[in-house]
Amino acid sequence: MLSHFQKNDLVKIINSNKACLITGETGSGKSTQIVQFILDDLNSKGDFKTNIVCTQPRRISTIGLADRISEERVETCGNETGYMIRGEDKTSKNTRISFVTTGILLRMIQGLIGKKSSNAGGSGDESEFFKNIGYIFIDEVHERSIDSDFLLIILKKIINKFPNLKVVLMSATIDINVFNNYFGDKIAHAHIEGHFSRPVKSITT
Repeated sequence: MLSHFQKNDLVKIINSNKACLITGETGSGKSTQIVQFILDDLNSKGDFKTNIVCTQPRRISTIGLADRISEERVETCGNETGYMIRGEDKTSKNTRISFVTTGILLRMIQGLIGKKSSNAGGSGDESEFFKNIGYIFIDEVHERSIDSDFLLIILKKIINKFPNLKVVLMSATIDINVFNNYFGDKIAHAHIEGHFSRPVKSITT
């Protein structure tokens, strides 16, 4: 498990930046622990409305991570933590952490943007969708695909429209220069070491 100090450092980096990049070696806990750190931080502040969305490139990892975190938090999957994949929605009104495939989130956002543009005055559906979403985690961001590229393009365009929205890119290994200045500023970066030694290094802020 990551230490209390490491947890606080990661939460601070994420909350202090509109967009950041978290890299971590296999076994570091980046996919299972960081979203829980953010949820625990929200709860400690009395914020029980802000939700977290985390994308995964594959259906099996989407389901597996939701099940794993639900088990760790002694919850039933579909309650506090759930998942959405094509043809299956295992979330509820109580869900705070939603794991979704990259394609699902992309189509949800694209559908709202399309619906808004088709209405003369603008329906506000896009704003309503993001009303309670405070964090979007893009996991395995190094696995490039048409869906992931389009999702990043859309997030780049809308991130400044929603003051409370944080975008967190996560990867086992990636050249951070790929994302430097992509969201407007030099991207903040933290790295988590592997299974046996896991200090958090704040590279840029």
